Amino acid sequence: MTYDNRPYREKLLDPRWQMKRLEVLKNAGAKCEYCGSGVKTLHVHHAYYERGVQPWEYPNESLTALCKDCHEEVEQKKLRLLKLNVPLLGLDQVYGYAEAACNIMMGQPVNPNNYEEAVGAADAIGGVSATVLCGFLVKPEFPHGVSEPDFETVRRAEVEWRAYCAAERAKRGEDPSA
Repeated sequence: MTYDNRPYREKLLDPRWQMKRLEVLKNAGAKCEYCGSGVKTLHVHHAYYERGVQPWEYPNESLTALCKDCHEEVEQKKLRLLKLNVPLLGLDQVYGYAEAACNIMMGQPVNPNNYEEAVGAADAIGGVSATVLCGFLVKPEFPHGVSEPDFETVRRAEVEWRAYCAAERAKRGEDPSA
């Protein structure tokens, strides 16, 4: 991470970004990775931004070659997702779903870090409950510090977690059964 107070547009003219950009476009075969077009103007999309990280410092895996139209569409979808204003108690579930869906598409293992992420992951996988998923993927971060697949402990943790979530919803004046 390097400090650079130039405006973002100027950073995109930096030779380090230009080299990184060309590498990403070359790896994509000079085609949009979303629609496959090879005739439209291509942009390099950053999947995320981190404070203090320069455009050329991101890993290639976080950069995608997109045509102008697809880039605008992706940015609009990101904005719509941010505008959903997901309640804090639901963020882990949304994250679990998104991470599981991405990992499944890339052929990587699904590995939730907590019960709520497991709920989202189970939704993404389909046909499996979070309890079963937790039973196979239990880590020390799960309730009770379970370190081996122990279905009874995981089921007990699920009941406790659901009770906790219901109590939190009730505190906020929401329907606790939602």
